[in-house]
Amino acid sequence: MIPTTIPHRGRSPHSTTAPSSPLLPGLLVLCGVFVVYAALGVRADLLAASRVEMCTQEDRTALNCERKMVVTLSLNGGEQGGDQIEAVVDRVTDPNGVEQRLQDPWRISLSKSIPTLRYPLTYRQRVNDAPREEIVYKGYFFDTCADGAFDPAPTCGWAVKDGQTIAYSQGFCCECSLGDVVGGGPDQLSRAGLNCELFGDGSSAHCLRMGDLWLDLFSVGSSTVLYNVDIDILRVSSSNTNYAQSSLRLSPEKPNAATQDGLLIAKLVGDFSPWMQYAVLQEKMLCVPAIPTQNARVQQGINAWMLLDKENFALDGTVCNKIGVSYAAFQNSQPNRCTVLPKSCLLNQPVDFYNKDINREQLGERPEYLLRGLGEFEQVVDSTNQRYLSLTLDQIQTSVVTLEVSADSIRYITNVSPGRIIEAYVDQFEAQSRNGMLRVHVTNVGGITAEFLLTVTECSPNIHPVLAKSLSLAGAAKLWTVFNIYSETQLETNNVCTVSLYNAVGELQQAVLVNFTSSATEHTNGAQDGSTNSLEGANTASDGSHSITLNSCEQMCTGLFDLGCFLTYACWGELV
Repeated sequence: MIPTTIPHRGRSPHSTTAPSSPLLPGLLVLCGVFVVYAALGVRADLLAASRVEMCTQEDRTALNCERKMVVTLSLNGGEQGGDQIEAVVDRVTDPNGVEQRLQDPWRISLSKSIPTLRYPLTYRQRVNDAPREEIVYKGYFFDTCADGAFDPAPTCGWAVKDGQTIAYSQGFCCECSLGDVVGGGPDQLSRAGLNCELFGDGSSAHCLRMGDLWLDLFSVGSSTVLYNVDIDILRVSSSNTNYAQSSLRLSPEKPNAATQDGLLIAKLVGDFSPWMQYAVLQEKMLCVPAIPTQNARVQQGINAWMLLDKENFALDGTVCNKIGVSYAAFQNSQPNRCTVLPKSCLLNQPVDFYNKDINREQLGERPEYLLRGLGEFEQVVDSTNQRYLSLTLDQIQTSVVTLEVSADSIRYITNVSPGRIIEAYVDQFEAQSRNGMLRVHVTNVGGITAEFLLTVTECSPNIHPVLAKSLSLAGAAKLWTVFNIYSETQLETNNVCTVSLYNAVGELQQAVLVNFTSSATEHTNGAQDGSTNSLEGANTASDGSHSITLNSCEQMCTGLFDLGCFLTYACWGELV
């Protein structure tokens, strides 16, 4: 479970005395000169620069202090791309107030990638794109429509699964009344427009049929803002013959970093609230055309994906005119079902929303449901079938970064204590579910209360990024913490993540590899399971979840002269 441990890398002890020379390159004060260059089309601002005495405490008595300059910068991401800022530190003010030029200036360059919002997807089930009503015209008497609950051969046939018939899949019948037959002619009030003449179509069977195209449904989770801040530090000697170069990367997953020599510490403090709130999609369902693969909309990829309000769905199949409508709703949820228009229960299906948007585009309007009309979304489907939504932000998104380089009168104490990872593991869970949990057990090995940073990085490509956690532990205390793990592929995969523990000044205490398995997503068509291949009662194998066992007329109607039972269950042979 913890096969590899990366050893702790320490740093040199902090000085507890004031610098002896006012020209030490590390002693940068408030009036240090920063030359700032911002990328074209974006803003980059120096928010603050201050002198502080940074101290760390490694036991209950001793303080290790050094002077630092704390520089706070803002970085914006906007329509023109990533943000860049460059600061050249070449002058300082000594304790006597005299400005001196540094012999070896620092050049600090920061750049920020274009931010994106990543929305995790949780698989729900498959739904049919275009359920339809099929009408079969029948006659009178022995050629009449059959829809008995236990009829072995109803006119619409049965949808079955594993040899079991699916309840209500036999459809329903509508018939001409005696008055209609006596009057003759078409019955304008009937669902099928029956011709109620004596030798006309005296009855009709109304059958629910599923269309060819099926869509995968995903619920959409809360978004995570993703970007990187890259920091390059160059220290050049006055002769330009020697230089030292370091690079750091910050992100919401790993907000703290330090150079190997500890002379510069960078922290991603957070983001300012945007001027316009990010798109909230938790009340939407993502509809992705799935099968058959040769269908034109499946082959369009993300261009055919739609986001629809959850109120348009009833996945139990019991509500008419909702996505997910099935046999139970078609037979039981239509008042006066024989006097309303055909397809009265099958409105507002995915195909209807798709066609509305196609018509809007033909009129030069923006689509309302298709992703291509809602923003610059991108699908990610790699070799492991990983899938998630990524939305590129087209608005200014400002992040705050602090750089600790050197400084003066404010004392800031950071408790530094060693820490260890005792255990880390993930139980097996289903891909694209909310059940994955990484459990990590950590301990503060030292004797004082201190802050720690726990990160989960370098995961397998199909694992959704995991945000870092800040922990506060008393001396010798132990703590269990849990990270939510989400696999964005639908396939069974073997996965790995690196769990790292850092102390309060960004020093790596320990890193472990955690191996775990996510099982394949189980697909289900919900209440729309089942299929029929016959209009005259031939049973066909199909998937299904709601089923009944077809009993014989002899089993259901035990009385020899039970006429009511024979009529109820369409046992015509017993009547003969």
